[in-house]
Amino acid sequence: MINLVVIFLAKSILLGQTEIPFNYTSHIVLKGVINGSHEARLVLDSGADGLYLDSVYFSETKIPIVRRQLATLPGAGSTPQQITVVLDTIRTSFQGIEYIPRFVPLISLKPILGQDVDGIIGTSFLSNYVAHLDYKNQSLKLISPDDFQAPQGWASIPFELVRNRITVDLELGISNGLVMTERFQVDLGNGGTVDITSPTASKYGLSEKVGNRLSYLNVSGGVGGEIKGNQFRADYIKLGRFRIEKPVLDYSTDTGGALAKEEIGGLLGNEILDRFHVIFDFPNTRLFLKPNGKVADFHSTLTGFSYTNRKDEFGGLLVTGLFENTNAKEVGIRIGDVITHISGSAVTSLEPSVIKKTFESVGSKVVLKILRKGKTLNLSLVLRDYL
Repeated sequence: MINLVVIFLAKSILLGQTEIPFNYTSHIVLKGVINGSHEARLVLDSGADGLYLDSVYFSETKIPIVRRQLATLPGAGSTPQQITVVLDTIRTSFQGIEYIPRFVPLISLKPILGQDVDGIIGTSFLSNYVAHLDYKNQSLKLISPDDFQAPQGWASIPFELVRNRITVDLELGISNGLVMTERFQVDLGNGGTVDITSPTASKYGLSEKVGNRLSYLNVSGGVGGEIKGNQFRADYIKLGRFRIEKPVLDYSTDTGGALAKEEIGGLLGNEILDRFHVIFDFPNTRLFLKPNGKVADFHSTLTGFSYTNRKDEFGGLLVTGLFENTNAKEVGIRIGDVITHISGSAVTSLEPSVIKKTFESVGSKVVLKILRKGKTLNLSLVLRDYL
C-alpha cells in the first residue's frame, strides 16, 4: 500500500491559446472526455494535483483495469480514504488538449460533491501554462507562456508553489483589532471564502476572541470525511492591494486532515476569487487580479444545513451537515435526511442552480418534504442570515 501525496503528469504541448468553457456555481466544472469516448464532469481543484475519478463513475465506464495498486488518500477531514489507484494509461482531453496522468486514484467523490461531478483535476493540468480564469463568462483560457504578456493595470501578487499547491499571503482582520497575516493555499476546489486551519485558529485564540459564531459538523465535508468548525463574520480580507469588507469565514476545529495542517494558515476559496478576473502565471509564479464587478454581500449559512445533490441514488438532496443554533436544528432536520421536494417542487425536476438560488433568498420561507428512514415529513424553514 502506498501513501498518495503527489502525482506527476505528462501533457501535450499547447500552441498559442485554448479556451475551455466551464459551468460555475460554487465549483468550476470542466467537461472532458476520458479515453476518447467517456464524457466526464471534472471539478478544477488546485488543492489537488492530478486526475482523480469517482469510483462509481469509473465502474460505469467499464474501462478495464490491468494494473492497480492500493493507496491511502489524505484530504479535508480526519479519516483518509483507502482507495484503488489505476496504473494503466487514462487519457483526458479538453478542447483538443490531451492530459495523461501517470496514475489515476479512484475515490468516493459523489457523496462529497454530488451526482453532477465525475472527478477532479488538479494543479498539474495547469502548471505548464498561463491560466486565465474568467468566472463571469465561465471560461478557462490556457495560454502558452511564449505568447503571454503581463496585463497592464492588473494587480500582481507573487505566489509560491509548495508541493505543487499555490500559496499566497493573506491579511485577515478578525475583529476588535485582531489581525492575522499568514500564508494561505489557493483552493479552487473550495466553494467557500476562507477556511482557517485549526492550528492557526489556536495560534490566534479564535475560540476565545470570536464571539458570534456558528458551530457545525459535516459528515461528508471532504475526502477525509467528517469536518468540524465554526463560521463567523470577520472585519476584512486583504489580498494584495484589494480589501474585501465583512466576509463570512470559517475556522476549523479538526484534529486531522488538510484543515489541521500547521504549514499553512488555511484555504482561499472561490467565493473570494470569483470577484476577480484571475490569471495564474505559473512559469513566473505571479498571480494577476482585476475586479470583475461582482460586489454581492457575504452571508452565513441561510438554511442551517449543508447538503449534496444525490438525486441519482436517493432521489433528492442528502443532508450532510448541520449548524448549531439555527432554524434547521429547531425544526428537527437531521443529518441523513433526504429532501425530495422544495416548496412543492420535486428536487428531481430542479436544476442545481435553481436549488442554490432558492436557498439564497434571505427571509423567505421554504417547505421541505423529507424522507427519513421510510417516513415522510414536511418541515417549514425560514432562511435567515445568522451573522
